[in-house]
Amino acid sequence: MLARYKGAVAGIKQVYPNIPSNQIIEVKTEGVATTAYNNTVSALSAVPSDAVVLMQAVNDEDLGGMYKAAQARHVQNFLVNSFGGDSYGLAQVCADPVHYVGAWYLDPAGWGPVLLSLIMMQINGQAVPHNTDIAGYQVTHNTPFLKCKK
Repeated sequence: MLARYKGAVAGIKQVYPNIPSNQIIEVKTEGVATTAYNNTVSALSAVPSDAVVLMQAVNDEDLGGMYKAAQARHVQNFLVNSFGGDSYGLAQVCADPVHYVGAWYLDPAGWGPVLLSLIMMQINGQAVPHNTDIAGYQVTHNTPFLKCKK
């Protein structure tokens, strides 16, 4: 989870190299939507109402809690990008394309061949990587397989 946060921060700093560090706020969510909501409501109290807010979380349900917190705080200019692309997150992309700009879709159905190969290697005594990267791709409201209503 911390790797995702650090990756998001690195990406933001790559696009906005002069962004002050106090404008990047890590919200502890513990992987729970209600905790994400409560902690985000609190964090947003320090954010000016006219600020542009970008939110990303460790899973789609956490991000849903953060999204609801932005709505509760009446933040007007916020964007969220789902991470994982489970059915909840993908439904949110369809439901609110203004704020849910997309999802980093990890295509869980495609994991089988990768994981099976690693399991077979391990069974045969071969070394397997400590970390395994699962390829993903960005989907938006217009991605055909989501079948979002226009």
